[in-house]
Amino acid sequence: MQLLEILHTLLNAPRLKAKYIGELPLGIREVMRETFESFSITFQDNLDPDMLKEICTSEGFAIMEKESRKEEIYDQFGNMIEIRVVEWRYPFRIVDSSSEIVLFSDPEDSRKIYLLPLLASGRSIKLRKDVVSAIEKYMRKKNGQCN
Repeated sequence: MQLLEILHTLLNAPRLKAKYIGELPLGIREVMRETFESFSITFQDNLDPDMLKEICTSEGFAIMEKESRKEEIYDQFGNMIEIRVVEWRYPFRIVDSSSEIVLFSDPEDSRKIYLLPLLASGRSIKLRKDVVSAIEKYMRKKNGQCN
């Protein structure tokens, strides 16, 4: 069964926390619906983050691995004495053109990613095929199948 069909089945499940029971695509160990809008995919092998990032950027997504912000430091009299940039890093996140996170890796499990593939369209909620397509492309490449 294709990953899109599995996610669609979980989207229509009567419970929010649901695990797919059935045949999974090659290389995938588990697919779950974690919350209303998030799904998790656990692979049989460790994730190859560089390959997944490469595929996602070729599909038009951007990668976020760090953020920063400026902080202004003032003394007790209200005089600014310093401006510094604070930067922090985190496991990669895949974002779409509107900077919405659509996929991110689990920092505690190197085989798991979280997927936010839902798209509101009018009065209905649909699965974003572009995100799912990128994951399927990653699985085909990882398993040595043709693109």
